[in-house]
Amino acid sequence: MADTPVKTEQYRELAGYGLTFVQSERPWRYPWHTHTFYSELMLVTHGQVVQTLNDRRVGSKAGDLLLIRPKDVHDIAGQGIAYYNLMFSDDKLEQIEKICGQTGIRTRLLNPKMPPTVSLRGEELDRVARGFNDALLATDPTQRLVSLPRIFFEIILDHFVFPFTDRPQANTMPAWLIQTIRQVELNPDKTVSVPDIVAMSGVSPEHVSRTFRKFLGMTPSTYIAKQRLQQACRLLSGTNRKLLDICYQVGFDNLSYFCNLFRREYGMSPGRYRNQYSILQRRPDTPPEP
Repeated sequence: MADTPVKTEQYRELAGYGLTFVQSERPWRYPWHTHTFYSELMLVTHGQVVQTLNDRRVGSKAGDLLLIRPKDVHDIAGQGIAYYNLMFSDDKLEQIEKICGQTGIRTRLLNPKMPPTVSLRGEELDRVARGFNDALLATDPTQRLVSLPRIFFEIILDHFVFPFTDRPQANTMPAWLIQTIRQVELNPDKTVSVPDIVAMSGVSPEHVSRTFRKFLGMTPSTYIAKQRLQQACRLLSGTNRKLLDICYQVGFDNLSYFCNLFRREYGMSPGRYRNQYSILQRRPDTPPEP
């Protein structure tokens, strides 16, 4: 634990993820609150965090990982504690369902009265906590922006989905498509093309196209374009790179086409998106929230 009585560090960006770390030697409490349009993964790394959560008193020790949903009402208290909060927007669980080729995952995670909770121990706890810490302390904004989605997908899939997933049915995604999508979305900093998708899948281009349309409702080209635009959002909000450089970096070779596609997808130009959502323009003295 640090020498300072209370330490709160925060990293937020508006492409759907945020990360906060709270550490306190002295008695500390964050008042009753709920969340609007986002959930959070709370990992306790030191001490015991006590919450009044949906009218129940819940104690969480080091290694406990909770999925706090928008409907959950809670306060947070403790002494000699440390924990991380990984915040993510509501649409991220929809992406999880697409990756798994199954519906009902959001319902299973969001509907129970109490938040789903798992316990991490040993090397797994160290690995996840290290991932949080590396993302929080990264000096390169781009590294931060690409690491949070990777951490989120790994935690949700490995600890909240795969251990409880039903046996695949005939109408669920084939394994090759699940693996291909997971490989693409866990590595958002890598630009892929349709030939890359075909190579990852191990099936014919025609079969790839039919399967993407059936399970994702879009062509491989449209899927790739959406992934590139999401990466552009991360670069626009987290770096000062020129628009043309971002256009080329995410895989587009025509700036006008990129801008038109971006406007259709997000309802605004890339420049306006940067003006509204750039984390680099925020005042450094803005007080963080746990």
